[in-house]
Amino acid sequence: MFDAMIYRGNGIVAIATINKGNKKTGQVVGLTIAPESTWQEMQAFKGGSLARGAAYTRSVKPQIETVCGSCPFIATGKCYVQHNAQTASQPAANLARAIETCEGFDADAWRLTLTLAKRYRIDRVRSAVAGDLAALPADVALAILEIAKRRGFRMLGYTHEAQAVHLQSTHMLSVHSEAEARRAIALGWRVFLVGDPLATRVPAGFMICPSSDESIALRGRGLPCHACGACDGARRDDDRRSSVFVVRHGGGDSSRKRAAKKRNGNVAIEVLSASRRVVG
Repeated sequence: MFDAMIYRGNGIVAIATINKGNKKTGQVVGLTIAPESTWQEMQAFKGGSLARGAAYTRSVKPQIETVCGSCPFIATGKCYVQHNAQTASQPAANLARAIETCEGFDADAWRLTLTLAKRYRIDRVRSAVAGDLAALPADVALAILEIAKRRGFRMLGYTHEAQAVHLQSTHMLSVHSEAEARRAIALGWRVFLVGDPLATRVPAGFMICPSSDESIALRGRGLPCHACGACDGARRDDDRRSSVFVVRHGGGDSSRKRAAKKRNGNVAIEVLSASRRVVG
């Protein structure tokens, strides 16, 4: 476990963490983008993991737009991180362990993090555990990405900011309707389409996320994000790879899926299978 503050400015901090990730992402270097005041609160917090996660969600809430931008889950309360104390315990712990501070972008701390990660055979950067890299100044975000690229790292990146075109070659644009997806693709993005939890098909031209529960149910096994590598943006102007579809898994969605399964059986899974869009 290793945590380093790599950016501090404009009321925002960026923390880089080396850990085991989770069962879906696998081992990655995770970036946590958070309000500076939340970092300060997590440094001072005394309590257990779940209580710290709850304290994190309360701290982030009044200034969430500064780190999450235009994400629609801010209004709906469906974010599986920022509105869930259990999941939020991960970014909360990252902030709590990042003791050393910096001013502006600390390139040396970022290089050290990547060097240590290589020792564990980690070659992916997750952007982000919480927050959006688009919240940082564009020159800082580009410096983070360029250093990672030079060190042989690939991205596992997502943003909700369509205007952040400097992230197009490394991040997927998170979208929430097929119409929004088509518009973004026309603008040069590859997209990560988050569908309704009761979705019964994968849109044409999309692959279903290989680490999703739906893909696991269809294929009998999952493929962790660090091994898949599909969510790394549009590598070039003529990148013809499929965009990615996933069923939403925010607050309350799992309950809706279980209820639908009891009523109708595995309808969604059967239809998804018939779409033949399982890739990975």
